[in-house]
Amino acid sequence: MRKIYILCLFSFLFQPILLAQINIATGDSIFENFNSMGTSPTATLPANWRIDKQNSVFTTGDFASALQNTQYSSGNNMGNIPNNGIFNFGAGPAGSATDRAIGFLSTSNATKSGNVYVQVKNNGTVNIHQMDVHYNVEKYRNGSNNKDYRIQLHFSYDGINWTDAGAAFETKFIKNGNNTGFNPAPGITKPATGTLSVNIPAGNLFYLCWNYSILGSGGTNNGQALGIDDVKINKIKSNTTTLAWHYRSINTGFWKNKNNWETSETGLSNWVAASVMPSDSALTITVKNGHTITVDSSATGSDVNIELGAVMNNQGSKLEIRGNLRVNGTVNGSQGDRLVFRGNGNQKISGNGTLSLSILTINKNQGSVTLERPVIVDNLLELKGKIFTSAINLLTLGPNSTVITDNSFQSYIDGPLSKIGGTNFTYPVGKDGIINPISISDLTESSEFRAEYFPDDAHSLYSSTQREASLDTINRCEYWMLDRITGTASARVTLGYSDECGPVDPTFLAISKWDGTEWTNQGNGTYTGDTISGTVTSLNLISQFSPFAMASVGSSSMPVSLLEFTAVEKNKQIELKWITASEVNNDYFIIEKSSDGLNFEFSEQVKGAGNSFSEKTYNSIDKTPFNPYTYYRLTQVDYDGSRESFPIIVVKTSAEKNLSGRAYYGREGIVVKINSAEPATIDVLDMAGNKAFKTTISGSGEEQTVTVPSTYFHPGLYLIYVTNGIEGFIEKVLVNK
Repeated sequence: MRKIYILCLFSFLFQPILLAQINIATGDSIFENFNSMGTSPTATLPANWRIDKQNSVFTTGDFASALQNTQYSSGNNMGNIPNNGIFNFGAGPAGSATDRAIGFLSTSNATKSGNVYVQVKNNGTVNIHQMDVHYNVEKYRNGSNNKDYRIQLHFSYDGINWTDAGAAFETKFIKNGNNTGFNPAPGITKPATGTLSVNIPAGNLFYLCWNYSILGSGGTNNGQALGIDDVKINKIKSNTTTLAWHYRSINTGFWKNKNNWETSETGLSNWVAASVMPSDSALTITVKNGHTITVDSSATGSDVNIELGAVMNNQGSKLEIRGNLRVNGTVNGSQGDRLVFRGNGNQKISGNGTLSLSILTINKNQGSVTLERPVIVDNLLELKGKIFTSAINLLTLGPNSTVITDNSFQSYIDGPLSKIGGTNFTYPVGKDGIINPISISDLTESSEFRAEYFPDDAHSLYSSTQREASLDTINRCEYWMLDRITGTASARVTLGYSDECGPVDPTFLAISKWDGTEWTNQGNGTYTGDTISGTVTSLNLISQFSPFAMASVGSSSMPVSLLEFTAVEKNKQIELKWITASEVNNDYFIIEKSSDGLNFEFSEQVKGAGNSFSEKTYNSIDKTPFNPYTYYRLTQVDYDGSRESFPIIVVKTSAEKNLSGRAYYGREGIVVKINSAEPATIDVLDMAGNKAFKTTISGSGEEQTVTVPSTYFHPGLYLIYVTNGIEGFIEKVLVNK
């Protein structure tokens, strides 16, 4: 960490018992290096600094609700640690280093992003329009996550709605492939420097926020640990000329006619005739009670407020809003008019008035749009960004409306979305950085349907154990709510799937619907895609609507497809190893052991992968095996409590080897070579657990060869289980005839 030895000049700015906020004015500089926090894991941040963690990526919070303490401390050799969240970092040993920083380490659930905030106040007599900002971003641990990480600066005038400070204030760290720490720490320091164009009236508060997040979609586990240090704001400047930052209407007329507006620098007093029409450089634009403003061509605004009794007419025009829209009066739309939200920060639509929209365009690279009122779109929703909705503040698309999205992981409706009409429609719904649409087709009449996506386990609400006999499992990774609000239409339902929610063979997937008491099978009429991702459509028209989820049918595979389960003696201990090819709703494994192969006792419980479509390797060590033989039984347990046990294996704790062998696919079939002192049994199973062949051999103590003819097999992967009652082994063989 590079030291900036000017703290003594400004230390009065950071005494929490003296000031209610950090004060700045034209010409001031402020500096913070966090060293005053000390080394405690739960250190108190300097006055007017706050910190929080979020359970969604790219998410900023609000200053007032944030925390004033860290949760953990770390420094040299951070590496793999059990903690994640908010850290007090030290440049050296965590418990003694005097050079500190604050930051985050992400996880797959509780900490998907984090924020460091500071509140300052312009205590001068003139507005501040520019400030130079410098800080260091420090890296305390690599991350094996396959995505890059970054810290991005944002700013705000209320501590709630944030604006991206731009590329100059984005600090990126590329992916690493490991979770190693550094000695000495931090391992990498990247400075960030730039100039912010701001508008802080005299006496007003201002906020900065450093957002820590993964770059891209996917899981956030095994993240990089990043911190903020040596924050310096200096050369704060004010324009010498008075700028008008607030507009309000004084007449009825056109938006682009400056004579219909007056301006004020504070928005409270000293209103004067406007010299130019309003644009996005204004802080607020208000249409006053009794006035009608018409937008007849492209116009741009920041925060736009339509007062009760005021009217704004869009006449086939494009109004681009960089801030918030509040409508307590009336906004009249016409065919082809376009309302665009394009700010980099979070934006919102609110108010209790009448809002008529022909085209709603969300064009955002950062932030989101939140509905704080119902919104109806008549013709087109263009979606490049995220919209937050709720059952009360609902987004509804009219009978003639369509949706165009950029198909990115950041463009979706987070919350319920309603569609009126009788045509096929795909709902671009998602949540928490995950998008997974639901579609309706072949509607029998015009009706209103409402859809919402949940990337959660529905089991606590709709038990996955209550299902029709034809359904093997209910996907516990995600579900959808699809409700018919008006009308009586029946429709086919299409759901999306991906291997992120577990192994998939689309031929064995089906749509399932909760009917109030159990999950019912709605069939698989058609599917698109492959084992990675795709869609499945219900077989028949559905007339009753409720929660929907993907399900598996036909016993296409065991909940866990086991490739290998072995036990090897080493240093008087038994090393157990098992490998799975895939797992579906697998909660955990149980290992049991026995001295006789009949009476088993609990040995260990090992957490499963849940849902996986790639090979997973598990290991366990038994430090107290029985003598001379120990039998091991591996059992897999689903989330719903159902379980499956695999063939028992046995190991002898002496050095004597009673069974050895190997298997491979040859010209005549599967060839098994065995050397066993005892009679042995050979079982050949396919990946669905069906027994394709079984035979026994006598125990001779010499190598014997067993050939299983190829007529017993279809192409695919087979498991060969060999045991002589004392020892055993499993081999996998690929048949590709």
